[in-house]
Amino acid sequence: MHKSLYQFPALLRTVFPLDDEERRFWAALAARAPNGPALDIGGGSGELAAALPPPTVNLEPSPPLAAASPRPIVRGSILAPPFRPASFTFLCSRLFGVGYALAGSDQQDAAARELAESMAALLRPGGVLAIEVPLAWKPRRHCWLREQAEGPPAYLFEYGDQIREAAQGSILESRIEVTDAGESYLLADRLFVFSVEGVRLWLLGAGFDQITFAASYDLDTETAEPPRDVLRGVIIARRR
Repeated sequence: MHKSLYQFPALLRTVFPLDDEERRFWAALAARAPNGPALDIGGGSGELAAALPPPTVNLEPSPPLAAASPRPIVRGSILAPPFRPASFTFLCSRLFGVGYALAGSDQQDAAARELAESMAALLRPGGVLAIEVPLAWKPRRHCWLREQAEGPPAYLFEYGDQIREAAQGSILESRIEVTDAGESYLLADRLFVFSVEGVRLWLLGAGFDQITFAASYDLDTETAEPPRDVLRGVIIARRR
């Protein structure tokens, strides 16, 4: 797996640090789950895990990120989790932390089904899943599809100057493109972008229901249909 697949969520955490509004949002989602342990998937330095009620475990697949974390961390992948089945009542993932599990495969549907089944296996019945994913499902504002000379199509995400500044000195610096007009774009792997209906079907097939979507870290926006014209959102589901 290319190192940039690990670095992408970490870069976004630099651009979009956890703030008080987001802490309240994730804490409110955790409160929906039955009492019990929580798991932050691909949690990087453990910032979100530290903001949730204990006991919350941070699972991080990247050796450099795991080594640099100032907080307790469990090194491993959600596709081969080092936990027993039904170990948790709440699973969460901020800023595409689960994306690495899909981006390493050229068979997105199979990888996504495996990911959904792995998450379902870790949750106890009635447990809650909340994962943040891209909502730029097709080329629209903030997101453009570009054909590559070689290989599959790639997506360009617009983040402004923040993304260029945050990427300096990282492995993703070479993936930042700046136009003549000074606009900054991140060249992202195509498998970081998901199909809304695909996500819904993967979760339903793995044993989830009550699937909803929320945007802007505001549960007042929660609906049964994905919000439009936003770059990212949180998918919420309950384990049957």
